[in-house]
Amino acid sequence: MTMKSHSRAFSRATTKLGLPKFLSLETFNDPKNGYCMDDHCIFGAEVMVSKSKRKMETLTIVKNPPQNTITCKIPQFSTSSKHPQYSKAFKVGEWE
Repeated sequence: MTMKSHSRAFSRATTKLGLPKFLSLETFNDPKNGYCMDDHCIFGAEVMVSKSKRKMETLTIVKNPPQNTITCKIPQFSTSSKHPQYSKAFKVGEWE
């Protein structure tokens, strides 16, 4: 049995990946299906490593800034293409 899935990527933010279920335990344990033989099973996974093409930054607020609300407006966001969209720079405390 092979299962094709879209690519998934590990990162510092995403350290666990998996599929919740693609085969029921009942189907897996049924000897007629050939997945489990003599209490043993063999399975494989194809893992590919690709170079990251993205830069990512995160902002963690430890103390509430003087202004607790920051509004970023991205024009035509719902109709944007696959190209990146950027907001104007804004300051949070000493960071811009």
